Amino acid sequence: MVASSARRFHLALLALLVSAVPSYAKCDPTTDPDKSDIANARAAVAANCDCAGATSHGAYVSCAAQQANTVLTNKSCAGAIKKCASHSTCGKPDAVTCCLTTTKGTKCKIKKDAAHCTAKQGTVGSCTSCCDACPAPGSGPSCPAPTTTTIGSGSTTTTTTTTTTMASVCGNGIVEQPEWCDGESFCESNCTIYRYACCEYATSGGACSADVAAYTLFAYQYSECGNYGGTFMLGKAAPSGAAACADPPSGPSYAVGDGACVEPPPLPTPIDLCCQYSNYCTGTGSTTDNDAITGFIWGCAYSNYPNIPIVRGTCGGDGNCVFAP
Repeated sequence: MVASSARRFHLALLALLVSAVPSYAKCDPTTDPDKSDIANARAAVAANCDCAGATSHGAYVSCAAQQANTVLTNKSCAGAIKKCASHSTCGKPDAVTCCLTTTKGTKCKIKKDAAHCTAKQGTVGSCTSCCDACPAPGSGPSCPAPTTTTIGSGSTTTTTTTTTTMASVCGNGIVEQPEWCDGESFCESNCTIYRYACCEYATSGGACSADVAAYTLFAYQYSECGNYGGTFMLGKAAPSGAAACADPPSGPSYAVGDGACVEPPPLPTPIDLCCQYSNYCTGTGSTTDNDAITGFIWGCAYSNYPNIPIVRGTCGGDGNCVFAP
């Protein structure tokens, strides 16, 4: 009788534990909302996981998995994010994506270097992940963004314009379109400008805060901050060097420090940014105000989601952004 009662107790406990595990809808990467959910998560991976500078392939995949866990609304789509990271050259020096043509179509393989790809009559891809590379030249967040440069030549009576398309090289210290920056102290590893966001908590000992990702969508802002009782403040920063919060909130994985959110430090030098809409543009004007810059980028991203048509430059009189690093 005692054994039977104990068995019933364990079965009931097991049922309770199983029911407590959150369930998510099956992921369908071909249609929304999962398609956009995956795109947003992969954009977060591109922004926060350094492919070229990864210490190892495993470290990069781990970073991608962490981003997927943080950003995805439908957690069952995490496998799609991890697959793209796993089938990439990130953390593998000299490795390339290789597009191989078979009777069944084009498939992508990761090869240790370009020579091993061409030896198999393959085409070396320009993207770092097999999710984007083939057929070449590929398209997606792991591919280099193309930039168009117009070169004019002519005489006193006629003008001939030739347009060539070249890929920018992030990390060479030269700001090339569509980069927002390259090598400056305020520049991210993917050549976009660092954007500030802070989560502020009201605690028994006063305000506490933490720097968080400057997400575009409100759902992700809530997931990062409001879900734990905090207030998401775009364009603000946690106090530098603050002591640990004496009464930290329960839940967030990030460290929370003492003090309320504050204004972020200004840029060391003024910059101009422009947002290109379908038939007009807006600009920041020359500024060092990081609060205003973060807000401007957020407004551009939110209005044009999932794209962020930011140009380092000014808004021209014809309604088009003028690249001017």
